[in-house]
Amino acid sequence: MKKILSPVLAVLMLAAMLVLPATANAAGEKVTYQKKDVTAYLFDKDTKKAMTCLFRPDMNLPYINATDYLNQIYTVEFKTADNGDGTFTISDKNGGFTVDPEKDTVHFDAFEKVLFYDNKPISEEMKADYLSDEEYKVDNDKINGLDLDFGKYNIDITAVDGNVYFPLTSIADMFAMTYQSAFYLNDSIYFTSVMDKPYYSDDALYESLERDATLIDYTYNELCFMVDSFYGKPPKAKIAPSIAEKGFNKTLDEYNDLTKKAKQLLKSKDKLDFYFGLFYIDSLFFDGGHTFFSGLISQSLEKKANTTVGKALNEALGDQSNEKLEDLMSFLLDQQVKESLVDLVKATRNAAYDNYEHVKEWDKDIFLVIKDKTVIFAFNEFTDAVVKAFKWSLDYAKENGVENFVIDLSCNGGGSSSVAIYMLSIMTGNGELSLKNVATGSILNQSAKIDKNLDGKFDEKDDEVKYDFNYGIITSPLSFSSANLMACIAQERGVKILGENSGGGTCMLLKPYYPEPFNYAMSGTLMMVNKDGNDIDSGAKPDAVLVVQNEELTDYSGLYDMDKLNAALKGGSDKKTDSATADEAASTPNEKTDSPSSSGNGIPVFVWVLIGVGAVAIIAIIVLIIKKKKK
Repeated sequence: MKKILSPVLAVLMLAAMLVLPATANAAGEKVTYQKKDVTAYLFDKDTKKAMTCLFRPDMNLPYINATDYLNQIYTVEFKTADNGDGTFTISDKNGGFTVDPEKDTVHFDAFEKVLFYDNKPISEEMKADYLSDEEYKVDNDKINGLDLDFGKYNIDITAVDGNVYFPLTSIADMFAMTYQSAFYLNDSIYFTSVMDKPYYSDDALYESLERDATLIDYTYNELCFMVDSFYGKPPKAKIAPSIAEKGFNKTLDEYNDLTKKAKQLLKSKDKLDFYFGLFYIDSLFFDGGHTFFSGLISQSLEKKANTTVGKALNEALGDQSNEKLEDLMSFLLDQQVKESLVDLVKATRNAAYDNYEHVKEWDKDIFLVIKDKTVIFAFNEFTDAVVKAFKWSLDYAKENGVENFVIDLSCNGGGSSSVAIYMLSIMTGNGELSLKNVATGSILNQSAKIDKNLDGKFDEKDDEVKYDFNYGIITSPLSFSSANLMACIAQERGVKILGENSGGGTCMLLKPYYPEPFNYAMSGTLMMVNKDGNDIDSGAKPDAVLVVQNEELTDYSGLYDMDKLNAALKGGSDKKTDSATADEAASTPNEKTDSPSSSGNGIPVFVWVLIGVGAVAIIAIIVLIIKKKKK
């Protein structure tokens, strides 16, 4: 039996296929656009609507009505007003911005007032039930405007029938700090909270090794715009000063031979070339863990190994004659050394904590240990699960007469700043954080009402939650991002930092999408700062150094030595070092037979781990030499 379309369905299908011409100015020239209804999925596969978009004949990407985009990521309504002079104002009740489609420019009088007010929740998974009215409050005396010149990057904005249209990726990038985004895939638009798990299939991205030729130039130009406009330039990134002085495109032309190669690869029609170009710039933008332009490479290897792209990428990475891989060898070895340091510190910590009573373990990465009057609360990532565990640990410590409450961030790579807000409010009585938008110079204060007793209510009982402990925080170079933030701010408010300098990570993470599309990670312009408004990328300097440096070896066992921690918290530590000197450590490696860092034969665990790390490094070097000889 033939299926017969109902009249209503037939009309809807016809409307979806209807294509109408529209002519507008773009970058000083006439461009003919085609109007087309596109299905837009609104943050899940079941919620969708048709949006009328524009398409250029030379680019496979929709131009979206600015208000259609903004009304999906904000809880208030945006409207467009024709100013009568060729410009348009797009605004909500908090403010707006002016667009000049002829010049392809955008001007904000107060960027942050548009950006951070009345946002939709970024993710149900990241919703912090223990915080209420969490917001960025703008200091009116320290708020500045922002000008964005899309025309400089050959990116056009257009106006048709009183509405302003941006390339989808361009307007998503402009509002990337909301952690909401949208991309075009399989002839549809997908709105997404970038911290959520994908609800869509991106298998089509892995079916071909050829890039969409219509998007190559735009992808490069948009990346230049994004880096120049919204890259935070953290001090740890080697390339940051050149980006600040010359911009992304000129830096690639002049910085070194690797960046020149990267630019060529970024404009290649071949996906593997493009990915290796991104990997090249990763090596120069590396800032400790926030910036990775080559996000798809690891995903291809781990989740898409059997696809066309995955197989080709695995083959390229295993090709001993691959010159592109050779160019990356020093960067890859650096990453291997970092991973080895993670293994070293974790192994040393586990060996030490095996000697203490384990009070409770929520999972392998969140646990509480105790010895005498000191507890250590350890966790490896700032997730909401930490909050209840922290509160339980505080109550346990209070009930059991604990004096010293130590928080172990030595293996913590960061996470949600909401967790840091809660913990700082308990420890110091102040949960506020300060941030600076380096693109505008504006200062923001991140604050919230805090449910300190975790009873689900925000009331006066929360003010009664207080604990009288000597607080301390253990840090290492692995204490990154929110772990570094918490250490720096806690130290300003009187909490002692114990161990080694924390690892930095001053810029809030951005996760934009390429037009092609897959997302990447970048240090954004929203920078975590101290009370003086300065970045914290240099980390928190320890009040008591608890590691021993012996030639090129570092003994981390002192980080977890209860006696040393207690001495430091009582004020008996030396600012320069609170552990044995390198010579003393070398001459008496097993002075205490019950040393938590020693193995059964008296050799410290860290030495065994270092032997393993050294062996791995030697193997990597041998592999590199063999590769060179075989070429």
